Amino acid sequence: GSRPMTFYQVFVVFMCFILNMNDGIDVLVVSYTAPEIMTEWGISKGLFGYVFSSGLAGMTLGCLLLAPLADRIGRRRLFIIALLVESVAMILSSQAMTFNQLLIMRFLAGLGIGGLLPAMAAVASEISSNRRKDLSVGFVQAGWPIGAILMGFFTAWIVPEFGWRSAYLSAGLVSAVMFLMVVIFMPEPVDYLIKKQPLNAL
Repeated sequence: GSRPMTFYQVFVVFMCFILNMNDGIDVLVVSYTAPEIMTEWGISKGLFGYVFSSGLAGMTLGCLLLAPLADRIGRRRLFIIALLVESVAMILSSQAMTFNQLLIMRFLAGLGIGGLLPAMAAVASEISSNRRKDLSVGFVQAGWPIGAILMGFFTAWIVPEFGWRSAYLSAGLVSAVMFLMVVIFMPEPVDYLIKKQPLNAL
């Protein structure tokens, strides 16, 4: 309705914003760490392009295959699955010893990111009051570039200090914290429950 949004509604929209920031971080960490990885492993720019493509391929498949599951299994479950995949892949990326390992981890991280992207806007829209729907969705979408900008500043500091792996580990830990936040605080939007009426919806 047109009632003011409750604290809980605002909190869930804010969580979606942070999740989108987290996705921006996880996608762009590759761009920020590419020079160090290419130097350390003696990889050409052309070859490293596959790492970028692998993440994007994962995102595409995540959008097409994982995201639609939200309508079947529920938004909350999808968030949990996608964030788990993303967190594990990001943390394991920081331990990658070969080019192929990094390639696979980037693909899996992309899968998680792609699964989340469409669902976040949907949740923000579903949980908001009618008057604030557009504002909520716009606010959530702004998370991505803000996450990307913050990661730029962060990697500029941490990579020279602790190496490129620290950037992936930090990004993975942020994802893991968001995973816990979703498990503890994220509800199933009422709109979804009314439409689907799964078991125990009430």
